[in-house]
Amino acid sequence: MAKKNTLRRLAALGATALATTVIAVSGMSGASAATNPYNQVRICAQGDYWASAVIYKDTAGSTVWLKTPQIKPGTCWDTILNTNGVRVRINVGGTQTQNSTPARYIGFGLWNSTAPIALGAEGKFAGTVKLVEYK
Repeated sequence: MAKKNTLRRLAALGATALATTVIAVSGMSGASAATNPYNQVRICAQGDYWASAVIYKDTAGSTVWLKTPQIKPGTCWDTILNTNGVRVRINVGGTQTQNSTPARYIGFGLWNSTAPIALGAEGKFAGTVKLVEYK
């Protein structure tokens, strides 16, 4: 029953794009980025494909800091990072299935840990994809 209610909320939020309320890897989460801890990164796979992200230590994307696991469609991945106020780049990509190639570039976000960030990879893998930042 809880999963069915969660899927209904996902559909409603996907239509309105007001906040990110999806199943988090660590459990349920009903928070938008604005209510998350200041140093939280949330990446959501809101399309029909698996998403993943690479977080770089700089905005040029030259030094890898962290790679996320593959994020199942309809779920999010959360972590706490402290950039000490330095802006970093988050590249997001997607694959049609968990282990398929090639990957598709979805987009990027720039972030520093003085505010939370929630990024949603949306759309159809075989069609139009986009990266949305939720505030």
